[in-house]
Amino acid sequence: MEYVNKRNRTTRALPLEVVLWDLYGVHQTFGVKAGYRGFYSSKLVEFNAKLVHSWHNKEWNSLPKLNKLKHIDLSWNLLQKDILRFLGALPDLKYLDLSYNEMQGPLSSKDMTNFRSLEILDMSGNMFTGILSPYIGTLSSLKAISLSQNKLHGNLHAIDLGMLKKLEELDLSDNHFEWILPPCLSRLTSLRLLDLSKNQFSGNLSSSVTANLTSLEYIDLSYNRFGGLFSFSSFANHSKLKVIRFKGENYRIEDSNKIVSESNTFEIETENPIWEPLFQLKVLVLPNCDLSKLSSNIPKFLFYQQELELVDISHNRLKGSFPVWLIENNTRLQLLNLRDNYFGGQFHLPIDHCSNLSWLDFSYNNFIGQLQENIGKMIPSLQYLNISQNHFEGFLPSSIGDMSNLEKLDLSNNNFSGEVPMKLVANCTSLTQMRMLEKHMDIVLNAVSAPLAEEKAETVSLNPHLIHYDELCKHQPE
Repeated sequence: MEYVNKRNRTTRALPLEVVLWDLYGVHQTFGVKAGYRGFYSSKLVEFNAKLVHSWHNKEWNSLPKLNKLKHIDLSWNLLQKDILRFLGALPDLKYLDLSYNEMQGPLSSKDMTNFRSLEILDMSGNMFTGILSPYIGTLSSLKAISLSQNKLHGNLHAIDLGMLKKLEELDLSDNHFEWILPPCLSRLTSLRLLDLSKNQFSGNLSSSVTANLTSLEYIDLSYNRFGGLFSFSSFANHSKLKVIRFKGENYRIEDSNKIVSESNTFEIETENPIWEPLFQLKVLVLPNCDLSKLSSNIPKFLFYQQELELVDISHNRLKGSFPVWLIENNTRLQLLNLRDNYFGGQFHLPIDHCSNLSWLDFSYNNFIGQLQENIGKMIPSLQYLNISQNHFEGFLPSSIGDMSNLEKLDLSNNNFSGEVPMKLVANCTSLTQMRMLEKHMDIVLNAVSAPLAEEKAETVSLNPHLIHYDELCKHQPE
């Protein structure tokens, strides 16, 4: 039996990074959800995929002879569920990765009960159906489990989950679980990562469930069907929290995996009762959560944050001036989404502290006045900028051309006047999309440079007409 033994390799984390390309249309990765599974750094056995495909019962029956094996990676093969009975015969197995195979059907007792020494189990990206096996509670050594991206449904067997006292990571995202979150989840006091996103959980989200989980570093309950009021003060004692994601848009998944929007009845209260956070977040994603509905003010706990890298509080009807202090206090901030709120007044970026910002959206607000003349020099690393649907006016500053990394730019539906700066079209050679629907602006076609006409570019929207890049190229001087 052949296998590849990769020595001195740290066991890889499950592929759970926050990728901005998927979330926001910009290709950039935050390692905020990776790295939690580095429990072992000894020998990891990774079987050759081509060999595994050709194995028959004879080869699999020989597997228990390797009874000292502790770590096995069989991900990205075409394995069926019956492989579990062979792997269950390995008494010292602690790490098992069976992600992205072709396992389907329910998880029965005979599939689960033999893995009593297992500490890390990844069976994500398969086609398991039915309920979560109540026998999962027999895996008393488990520290991390991922069953994400399957077709499991029903309610969680909280009594059985509550038996996993050592569990530090629980990822059941992208399934069809429903009903309320069981209160017994609060017994998992060692949890560092909890991801139940993209399911159909409903009912009120009890603050008591999260209040006891003070070891949490990462929590994602996005894309469910919660209703009622959730108090953020339940995180008051969570000093280790780094990532909070409660994307508030309710939805359901049909058999075709089509997402169907439904009305949102979920509300997050951040101010009452009064509290001060012990945590320093890296990522905060709270769009469409009716934040602080009574006051409509930006959450006060954000004033205490100094390590934020990604902030999305869009679609919350928040009011006030542009939170320049948020950028000044968080010098590592890379993404800020304030879209669709009631922020207004003059827009001013801080002179410093913006060098890491790559994604900025404050469209659909009430900002007025002119853009700062040196705006491009203040945010030179920007890849995405959307300030559409505001009340800006005056000339576009030529310094926009200093944002040489820009890929998408939307300045439409404001009151800009004058010409498009030549520096913009000459220097921003990575642009794939630009919208500038302005009735008072003059467009000088022969100022467009050749790099803007690359095949990867899509369209420029200038004035009321869509002008394709290949059409612009025809007007280029030789």
